Formats: sequence, C-alpha cells, structure tokens
Amino acid sequence: MRLAAATLVLVPMVFLSMAGAGDPCGDPAAGPCDQPNNTPGCDDQDCCAIVCLIDSFCCDGVWDDACVTFAIDNCDDGGPSNDDCDDATFVGEGDVEYSTLKATADGPELPDSCNEGFGTGFGPDIWFRIQPDVDTGVIISTCGTADYDTRLAAYVDCAGTLIACNDDGEGCPDYSSYMTFPGVAGESYYIRVGGYGTAAGTGTLSIEFGEIPPPYPTSITPVWSIADGGNDHAYGVVVMPKDSSFADAIATAERFGAQLASTTSPEENEFVVQNARTANPNVYDRAAFGLVQDPKAPEPAGGWGWTNGESLVWTNWRPGEPNDNPSPEDFGEFYENGEWNDCFDNDFGQVILEFDDAPGLDEGVVWTASEGGNGHRYQPVIVYPRVDWATASAMAEEAGGRLASFETADELAWVYDNLVCFGSLWEQPGDLSGNTGPFVGLEFIGGTWTWFSGEPLTYDPWASGEPSGDGTVASFFVGNGASPAATFNDIPADTTGRSFIIEFEDGGNPCPSDLNSDGTTNGEDFGLLLVQWGDCEGCSADLNGDGVVNGPDVGLLLVGWGVCP
Repeated sequence: MRLAAATLVLVPMVFLSMAGAGDPCGDPAAGPCDQPNNTPGCDDQDCCAIVCLIDSFCCDGVWDDACVTFAIDNCDDGGPSNDDCDDATFVGEGDVEYSTLKATADGPELPDSCNEGFGTGFGPDIWFRIQPDVDTGVIISTCGTADYDTRLAAYVDCAGTLIACNDDGEGCPDYSSYMTFPGVAGESYYIRVGGYGTAAGTGTLSIEFGEIPPPYPTSITPVWSIADGGNDHAYGVVVMPKDSSFADAIATAERFGAQLASTTSPEENEFVVQNARTANPNVYDRAAFGLVQDPKAPEPAGGWGWTNGESLVWTNWRPGEPNDNPSPEDFGEFYENGEWNDCFDNDFGQVILEFDDAPGLDEGVVWTASEGGNGHRYQPVIVYPRVDWATASAMAEEAGGRLASFETADELAWVYDNLVCFGSLWEQPGDLSGNTGPFVGLEFIGGTWTWFSGEPLTYDPWASGEPSGDGTVASFFVGNGASPAATFNDIPADTTGRSFIIEFEDGGNPCPSDLNSDGTTNGEDFGLLLVQWGDCEGCSADLNGDGVVNGPDVGLLLVGWGVCP
C-alpha cells in the first residue's frame, strides 16, 4: 500500500505537542520567525511548529538562517516561494532541504510514459532550476531522504516539455525517487518535486552532475576490487524458496563454491548493499549471511560471530537490535539498507554469497554431458538502460548466440538452479506484484509457442494464470510477491527488461584451449591438460568433446597456442 497523506496529519499533532509551558515555539522572547536569533524557536507558534517539523535543530538548537528560509518558504499563506515553475529556485550541485507541506499542485499532467503502475497523479509540488556548466549526466534524487511518497519530473521549460520523470526509484526505500537524464552545457532544466497523489512532506533533494550509474547491479557476482579498496572477493544474492532454513543457505553457498558473506567493515557492507542487493524481506523473506550466534551465549548480544571464523569487530545492528524477540533469534538477517537484525530460523528466502575469487558466472555456465546436458553455455546479461525483447535478441545474435531455448523441462530447471536464481537478474519489486526475470527465446508464431531453435514448446513452463494472451514473447516471471522460479509469462514484444539469457551451442568460448582463462594458451594450460589426461567426460581439457583427454586434444591446444583472439 502506498503512503499517501500521512505526513499532512502530523502538523496539527505537532501544534498540540508544542503548546506546553517552556516550549520554544510561541515564546515572545524568542524573536520573530523571519529573523535569526541565538535561541531555539520563534514567536509564531504555528510557523515554528512547521519549521521544526522540517528541521528539528530549529527547536533543539538555534533559530538560524536555514530556519528563517524554511519559515519564509512555508509559513506565508502564499506557500513556498518556488511553488510555481516561473519562480523556480536556482540551485547548483549538492543537497537542498525542502518542504512541500504548503505547496499547491500546479504543474502539467504527466504523460502515460511516466506511469510506473500507480498512475500519473502528481501531488503538491515545488520547483528548482539547474544549469550544468558542461555536458554531463544529471542525477536528481530523494532516495531515502524524504518522509513521504515522492515524485520527480524534469522539464526544459515551464511550458511542460518533459525530459525525465520518476515515481519510485530503483532500490529506494519508502517510495522515494531517483531520476537521471543527460544535461547539456548552459541549458536550464526545471526540476519538479512533489508527491504521489496528494502526498506532501519534507526531504532533501540531491543534485549531482557526472556519469549516470545504472540504478541496479549489472553483474550477478560483482567483485570488490583491491583498486577500489576491496579484497578482490565477489558477492552475489541467490533467491531460495520461502521459509528456507539457515542450513539451506549454507548448502546453497556450498553448491556454488562460495561461503556465506561476512561483511566485516562498513565499506564491505556498503559494497554488498550497492552492488549485490537483497530484496524486500516482507515480500521475499529474509536474507541470510554469515552472522550467527552461539545458542549458549547470553542474550541478546553475546556470542555473535561469523561462520568463517573471522572476528566480529564491527557491527551494523538496526536500532533496538539484537533483541532476541521472539526467542530464539540466533541468526543474522541483512536488510536492504545494510542494517542487521537477529531472527529465527526457517524464515529465509535469500542468501548473500561471498567468493574468494570471481567465479566466472557472469561469463556463463555450461550444462555438461556428465550432468545429462547438451554442452551448451548459458550467459546472463544485465543491461542499462532496459531493452525490449527484439533488441535483446539482436544483442544475443551479435554475441554469437541466441536467446535461450529451453526445449526440455530438465534444461529449464538446470539453468534456473545454476544461473537464473541470482536475484540481480530479476526486477524484485518491493510489493506484492509481478516479478519479471530475464527474456527467453520463446515466441508465439502462427498460433504455436516456438523456441528460437525452431522446436515447439512441448511442456508447461507458465506461471499461474499464464499465458494470458496479452503477449507474443516470453520472459521468466512469478506473480503476487512469489519468490523467483522457473516459470514464464507472455508479454508484449515492446516490453522492456533489464536482463536476458544467451545460449551458445558450442559453449561460446572463443579460446577453449585457454584452460586457466588468463587470455593466453601456453605451458600452464598444457600442464592442466596433462592433469586431466585419460577418460574425463565433460572436462575442460577434452577439447574435441569425445570424453577422453589424449593426443588429439594436445593437437587442438597447440593450434590455439598464444594470445587468445
């Protein structure tokens, strides 16, 4: 449920709470609200209450120039001075505190392209004007810095020429917003700040010029490099069935050759927040990581440590945690914002993995003959900005493959379990709505669902209620807040998505003789070939795929000798 006008109800409550004796609001000795003074509050009780709701320092500290600005903008019956586009406040790069509590909704109607599923209503709004000095990306954000459900839009003029809009920013809590667009040197842009529906409140508007980062991770196992102050470990979030146990989380990590993540510093913790990203636990169940408590230790704070044996020298508990309520809460939970909570078992739906070395999963996984597979490689691709199905198909072909064709249920299940279960490939909305995953190579042709390979669909991979008949192509999908699964949805061909799976029939390796993947075929690779000598079906050194590593494979290795193409 969206947060609509809850903030508006707070103002009269604040008036009541601030009316007592000794309160800084309404004290004639405090001085007028439109002038700074050396005491808390000002002489107009109602105005003081509004300003202190925006910035509590004005009542807890002193009534300074910032408080005066808030008073001028919000206490005049005419509303904020930048209530209209023609009166937009010029600002530069940085953070701006603002309030829409007394603003009016006077901006133009948004087009349907701004509808993210909840309509195009725009609540009380205020305006800012920016002007980059150079050609640059522009990032406008209230992400995590507002006390109400925000909405943003950007225009090149006050006539309503829209260039960008956002309702709920990707990964932003509490329905706050994140908007980007390319800026041109010397051009003015008008930034409209308001709320969803009739929502109004206070917040901090962030304005940043520079390269526009993707709003979501573009790798399923990003590496925290030493060059960036990290440890060269890779991290990823795998989705598990709801109500999974901590033991299931450990087993999942072991299946991928990883361990449960140990975020031992603020920097490592933040890297996971920004680049691996867990999803809303209220929808997808809790995210497990390597934090556990000795059940014999004193509660609630005793005996916490990491599963890999590292010392717990830094913590990031959510306020009031750990509290062992309801008991027993002996396992750590990692929230979307990186805070920790103690929780009980059998309520997990996600697990954060940590790899000592990059696992190569972003380059794909091979369904080997020894696993009953076809020898094909399946590669995950995450793109920004989003693309439609036809563009994803063209990109797959350009890479030398095609959108994945899961001709059997076994193939679909294997690729899901070994690749598509990574949360970064999914939209992971923060509410109980449909969750879309990667595009697949399935198309409705001549009344038959047909794979890119030319084979017809012969089993039922559809999510509940699908196909609904509203689309001619397919993607992974689950509905109503369900955990990601190996099921599909039919979608219109112009639907955009963040991810797709490429299938390479030949394994897709342009340099199969480079057995250690260092970019060169040399003596080290020859040594690895000798280690695998003999019967070895599915081995990397079996270059001709006959199930035996022998002389012919040595010949193929010598053909590829040198720097890989």
